[in-house]
Amino acid sequence: MSGRSGSRSRASAWAASVRLHGFLADDRLQEKLAQAHVLVLPSSYEGFGMVYLEGMAFGLPAIGTTAGAACEIIRRGKMAT
Repeated sequence: MSGRSGSRSRASAWAASVRLHGFLADDRLQEKLAQAHVLVLPSSYEGFGMVYLEGMAFGLPAIGTTAGAACEIIRRGKMAT
């Protein structure tokens, strides 16, 4: 299997598990965060990072980029306290 087709196979496996919800009202958002296993925010810029803090308030590990404030909030291997 070439690297390129292997990447597609892995992407297909993720696509079956990942849900993109778009805009959610506050009550629906809280419901989804309570059901989630991880928070991923692939943003090219996040000014303060409120979304990461909201996810962490639900005990979710956060995955983000080094753009904006994410690198100030998310610490590799560290849990928020």
